[in-house]
Amino acid sequence: MAISRARDEARVSTRFATVGKSGFGSVSFPNYQDWVAQNHVFEELAAFSLEEFHLTGKEQAERIPGEMVSDDYFRLLGVSPAEGRTFLPEENQTPGKGAVAVISHGLWQQRFGSDFHVLGRSIRVNDADYIIVGVMPKGFKGFSGTAQVWIPMAMYDIAWPQMAKFDFLHKRDVHWHRVLGRLKPSVSPEQAQAEMAAIGDRLAREYPQANEDRSISVQAAQDVLVGHFRAPLFLMLGAVGFVLLIACANVAASISKARR
Repeated sequence: MAISRARDEARVSTRFATVGKSGFGSVSFPNYQDWVAQNHVFEELAAFSLEEFHLTGKEQAERIPGEMVSDDYFRLLGVSPAEGRTFLPEENQTPGKGAVAVISHGLWQQRFGSDFHVLGRSIRVNDADYIIVGVMPKGFKGFSGTAQVWIPMAMYDIAWPQMAKFDFLHKRDVHWHRVLGRLKPSVSPEQAQAEMAAIGDRLAREYPQANEDRSISVQAAQDVLVGHFRAPLFLMLGAVGFVLLIACANVAASISKARR
Protein backbone atom coordinates (compact mmCIF):
# COMPACT_ATOMS: atom_id res chain seq x y z
CA MET A 1 0.00 0.00 0.00
CA ALA A 2 1.36 3.40 -1.01
CA ILE A 3 1.20 5.02 2.40
CA SER A 4 4.07 7.28 3.32
CA ARG A 5 5.87 6.13 6.45
CA ALA A 6 7.57 9.51 6.55
CA ARG A 7 4.33 10.94 7.85
CA ASP A 8 4.61 10.21 11.53
CA GLU A 9 1.46 8.35 12.53
CA ALA A 10 1.77 9.64 16.06
CA ARG A 11 1.25 13.19 14.84
CA VAL A 12 -2.06 12.60 13.13
CA SER A 13 -5.05 13.66 15.17
CA THR A 14 -8.78 13.32 14.82
CA ARG A 15 -10.67 16.52 15.55
CA PHE A 16 -14.21 16.56 16.82
CA ALA A 17 -16.65 19.13 18.02
CA THR A 18 -17.97 18.23 21.45
CA VAL A 19 -21.50 18.91 22.60
CA GLY A 20 -22.01 19.62 26.29
CA LYS A 21 -21.23 16.47 28.24
CA SER A 22 -22.44 14.09 25.53
CA GLY A 23 -18.97 13.39 24.16
CA PHE A 24 -17.77 13.56 20.57
CA GLY A 25 -19.98 15.06 17.91
CA SER A 26 -19.61 15.81 14.23
CA VAL A 27 -18.84 19.14 12.60
CA SER A 28 -20.70 21.46 10.25
CA PHE A 29 -18.94 22.19 6.98
CA PRO A 30 -18.82 25.99 7.54
CA ASN A 31 -17.17 25.38 10.93
CA TYR A 32 -14.65 23.08 9.26
CA GLN A 33 -13.86 25.76 6.69
CA ASP A 34 -13.29 28.29 9.46
CA TRP A 35 -11.02 25.84 11.25
CA VAL A 36 -8.95 25.54 8.06
CA ALA A 37 -8.74 29.30 7.65
CA GLN A 38 -8.04 30.21 11.29
CA ASN A 39 -5.73 27.50 12.62
CA HIS A 40 -1.92 27.68 12.62
CA VAL A 41 -1.20 24.26 14.11
CA PHE A 42 -2.17 21.71 11.45
CA GLU A 43 -0.32 20.93 8.25
CA GLU A 44 -3.47 19.59 6.65
CA LEU A 45 -7.13 19.15 7.48
CA ALA A 46 -9.66 16.89 5.78
CA ALA A 47 -13.41 16.48 6.09
CA PHE A 48 -15.30 13.31 5.29
CA SER A 49 -18.56 11.51 5.98
CA LEU A 50 -19.44 7.82 6.00
CA GLU A 51 -22.19 6.84 3.56
CA GLU A 52 -24.03 3.85 2.11
CA PHE A 53 -24.47 4.22 -1.63
CA HIS A 54 -26.69 2.46 -4.16
CA LEU A 55 -24.90 1.26 -7.29
CA THR A 56 -27.06 0.73 -10.36
CA GLY A 57 -26.46 0.52 -14.10
CA LYS A 58 -26.00 -2.46 -16.40
CA GLU A 59 -24.66 -4.61 -13.58
CA GLN A 60 -26.78 -5.88 -10.70
CA ALA A 61 -27.84 -3.17 -8.29
CA GLU A 62 -26.19 -3.29 -4.89
CA ARG A 63 -25.53 -1.26 -1.79
CA ILE A 64 -21.95 -0.46 -0.92
CA PRO A 65 -20.25 1.58 1.81
CA GLY A 66 -18.40 4.70 0.77
CA GLU A 67 -17.15 8.08 1.88
CA MET A 68 -17.68 11.64 0.72
CA VAL A 69 -14.43 13.54 1.17
CA SER A 70 -12.66 16.84 0.76
CA ASP A 71 -9.93 16.89 -1.88
CA ASP A 72 -7.12 16.77 0.73
CA TYR A 73 -8.42 13.58 2.38
CA PHE A 74 -6.11 11.18 0.54
CA ARG A 75 -3.12 13.51 0.76
CA LEU A 76 -3.51 13.80 4.52
CA LEU A 77 -3.40 10.02 4.77
CA GLY A 78 -0.36 9.85 2.53
CA VAL A 79 -2.02 7.31 0.26
CA SER A 80 -1.79 7.48 -3.54
CA PRO A 81 -4.01 5.72 -6.07
CA ALA A 82 -2.79 2.57 -7.78
CA GLU A 83 -4.22 3.92 -11.03
CA GLY A 84 -5.23 7.42 -12.06
CA ARG A 85 -5.61 10.21 -9.53
CA THR A 86 -7.66 11.39 -6.59
CA PHE A 87 -9.71 14.60 -6.47
CA LEU A 88 -8.59 18.00 -7.67
CA PRO A 89 -9.33 21.08 -5.53
CA GLU A 90 -11.67 22.47 -8.18
CA GLU A 91 -13.78 19.31 -8.03
CA ASN A 92 -14.71 20.21 -4.47
CA GLN A 93 -15.24 23.95 -4.92
CA THR A 94 -18.58 24.21 -6.73
CA PRO A 95 -21.44 22.08 -5.40
CA GLY A 96 -22.64 19.62 -8.01
CA LYS A 97 -19.80 20.24 -10.50
CA GLY A 98 -17.33 17.49 -9.58
CA ALA A 99 -19.05 14.36 -10.91
CA VAL A 100 -15.99 12.15 -10.48
CA ALA A 101 -15.34 9.10 -8.33
CA VAL A 102 -12.45 7.06 -6.96
CA ILE A 103 -13.07 3.35 -6.45
CA SER A 104 -11.46 0.68 -4.30
CA HIS A 105 -9.28 -2.10 -5.68
CA GLY A 106 -11.97 -4.60 -4.67
CA LEU A 107 -14.73 -2.75 -6.51
CA TRP A 108 -12.49 -2.47 -9.56
CA GLN A 109 -12.12 -6.25 -9.55
CA GLN A 110 -15.72 -7.15 -8.73
CA ARG A 111 -17.66 -4.53 -10.65
CA PHE A 112 -15.30 -3.86 -13.55
CA GLY A 113 -13.53 -7.20 -13.97
CA SER A 114 -10.08 -5.69 -13.31
CA ASP A 115 -10.43 -3.68 -16.52
CA PHE A 116 -7.20 -1.69 -17.01
CA HIS A 117 -9.18 0.81 -19.07
CA VAL A 118 -11.57 1.62 -16.23
CA LEU A 119 -10.41 5.23 -15.96
CA GLY A 120 -12.88 7.41 -17.80
CA ARG A 121 -15.70 4.89 -17.49
CA SER A 122 -18.76 5.88 -15.51
CA ILE A 123 -20.23 4.46 -12.36
CA ARG A 124 -23.83 5.12 -11.37
CA VAL A 125 -24.16 6.03 -7.70
CA ASN A 126 -27.54 6.98 -6.20
CA ASP A 127 -28.99 7.53 -9.69
CA ALA A 128 -26.23 9.90 -10.81
CA ASP A 129 -23.28 9.15 -13.10
CA TYR A 130 -19.70 9.75 -12.03
CA ILE A 131 -16.54 9.45 -14.12
CA ILE A 132 -13.96 7.15 -12.52
CA VAL A 133 -10.65 9.00 -12.17
CA GLY A 134 -8.76 6.69 -9.82
CA VAL A 135 -8.42 3.22 -8.33
CA MET A 136 -7.00 2.95 -4.81
CA PRO A 137 -4.37 0.38 -3.75
CA LYS A 138 -5.39 -3.09 -2.68
CA GLY A 139 -6.49 -3.12 0.94
CA PHE A 140 -7.26 0.59 1.27
CA LYS A 141 -10.84 1.10 2.45
CA GLY A 142 -10.71 4.53 4.06
CA PHE A 143 -11.34 5.47 7.67
CA SER A 144 -14.36 3.26 7.92
CA GLY A 145 -12.36 0.23 6.91
CA THR A 146 -15.18 -0.69 4.51
CA ALA A 147 -15.37 2.09 1.87
CA GLN A 148 -15.48 0.98 -1.76
CA VAL A 149 -16.13 4.31 -3.46
CA TRP A 150 -15.23 7.93 -2.77
CA ILE A 151 -17.08 11.00 -4.08
CA PRO A 152 -16.22 14.70 -3.65
CA MET A 153 -17.90 16.35 -0.68
CA ALA A 154 -19.28 19.05 -2.99
CA MET A 155 -21.52 16.44 -4.66
CA TYR A 156 -23.63 15.97 -1.54
CA ASP A 157 -26.90 17.32 -2.94
CA ILE A 158 -26.49 15.23 -6.10
CA ALA A 159 -25.73 12.06 -4.19
CA TRP A 160 -28.54 12.68 -1.71
CA PRO A 161 -31.17 14.91 -3.38
CA GLN A 162 -33.70 14.01 -0.69
CA MET A 163 -31.30 15.59 1.82
CA ALA A 164 -30.86 18.89 -0.02
CA LYS A 165 -33.16 20.66 2.45
CA PHE A 166 -30.54 20.16 5.16
CA ASP A 167 -27.95 22.04 3.05
CA PHE A 168 -24.97 20.11 4.41
CA LEU A 169 -22.37 22.37 2.83
CA HIS A 170 -23.68 25.77 3.89
CA LYS A 171 -25.71 25.56 7.10
CA ARG A 172 -23.63 26.03 10.19
CA ASP A 173 -26.09 24.21 12.42
CA VAL A 174 -26.02 20.98 10.39
CA HIS A 175 -23.26 19.03 12.12
CA TRP A 176 -22.61 15.93 10.04
CA HIS A 177 -18.98 15.80 8.91
CA ARG A 178 -15.88 14.27 10.46
CA VAL A 179 -12.63 16.18 10.48
CA LEU A 180 -9.04 14.93 10.53
CA GLY A 181 -5.87 16.89 11.06
CA ARG A 182 -2.10 16.36 10.82
CA LEU A 183 -0.07 18.44 13.27
CA LYS A 184 2.82 20.60 12.14
CA PRO A 185 6.15 19.09 13.28
CA SER A 186 6.82 21.81 15.84
CA VAL A 187 3.35 21.74 17.40
CA SER A 188 2.42 19.69 20.45
CA PRO A 189 -1.06 18.26 21.01
CA GLU A 190 -1.43 20.63 23.95
CA GLN A 191 -0.68 23.65 21.77
CA ALA A 192 -3.14 22.41 19.17
CA GLN A 193 -5.82 21.93 21.81
CA ALA A 194 -5.32 25.45 23.15
CA GLU A 195 -5.58 27.10 19.73
CA MET A 196 -8.54 25.03 18.62
CA ALA A 197 -10.38 25.70 21.88
CA ALA A 198 -9.87 29.42 21.26
CA ILE A 199 -11.25 29.05 17.72
CA GLY A 200 -14.22 27.14 19.11
CA ASP A 201 -14.94 29.89 21.64
CA ARG A 202 -14.72 32.53 18.92
CA LEU A 203 -17.13 30.66 16.65
CA ALA A 204 -19.54 30.19 19.55
CA ARG A 205 -19.59 33.95 20.08
CA GLU A 206 -19.98 34.73 16.38
CA TYR A 207 -22.63 32.06 15.70
CA PRO A 208 -24.33 31.36 19.04
CA GLN A 209 -27.37 29.59 17.59
CA ALA A 210 -25.28 27.04 15.70
CA ASN A 211 -22.41 26.62 18.14
CA GLU A 212 -23.86 27.10 21.59
CA ASP A 213 -22.42 24.58 24.07
CA ARG A 214 -19.91 23.39 21.50
CA SER A 215 -16.19 23.18 21.97
CA ILE A 216 -13.37 21.57 20.01
CA SER A 217 -11.39 18.58 21.22
CA VAL A 218 -8.09 17.41 19.71
CA GLN A 219 -7.47 13.71 20.35
CA ALA A 220 -4.79 11.31 19.16
CA ALA A 221 -6.47 8.84 16.83
CA GLN A 222 -5.41 5.78 18.77
CA ASP A 223 -7.19 7.17 21.83
CA VAL A 224 -10.61 7.14 20.19
CA LEU A 225 -10.57 3.93 18.15
CA VAL A 226 -12.84 1.28 19.57
CA GLY A 227 -14.25 -2.15 18.81
CA HIS A 228 -14.27 -3.63 15.35
CA PHE A 229 -13.06 -0.38 13.75
CA ARG A 230 -9.64 -0.73 15.37
CA ALA A 231 -8.19 -3.66 13.41
CA PRO A 232 -8.80 -2.52 9.78
CA LEU A 233 -7.63 1.01 10.53
CA PHE A 234 -4.48 -0.19 12.24
CA LEU A 235 -3.77 -2.33 9.19
CA MET A 236 -4.31 0.65 6.91
CA LEU A 237 -1.73 2.86 8.58
CA GLY A 238 0.47 0.21 10.11
CA ALA A 239 0.13 1.60 13.64
CA VAL A 240 -2.81 3.94 14.06
CA GLY A 241 -6.04 4.99 12.40
CA PHE A 242 -8.87 7.43 12.88
CA VAL A 243 -12.61 7.31 13.06
CA LEU A 244 -15.45 9.40 14.42
CA LEU A 245 -18.27 7.23 15.65
CA ILE A 246 -20.75 9.64 17.23
CA ALA A 247 -22.68 12.43 15.49
CA CYS A 248 -24.82 15.11 17.08
CA ALA A 249 -27.88 13.28 18.37
CA ASN A 250 -30.65 15.60 17.15
CA VAL A 251 -29.23 16.06 13.65
CA ALA A 252 -28.38 12.39 13.26
CA ALA A 253 -31.88 11.35 14.29
CA SER A 254 -33.61 13.64 11.79
CA ILE A 255 -31.24 12.63 8.99
CA SER A 256 -31.73 8.93 9.66
CA LYS A 257 -35.50 9.34 9.38
CA ALA A 258 -35.16 11.29 6.12
CA ARG A 259 -33.07 8.54 4.52
CA ARG A 260 -35.52 5.75 5.29
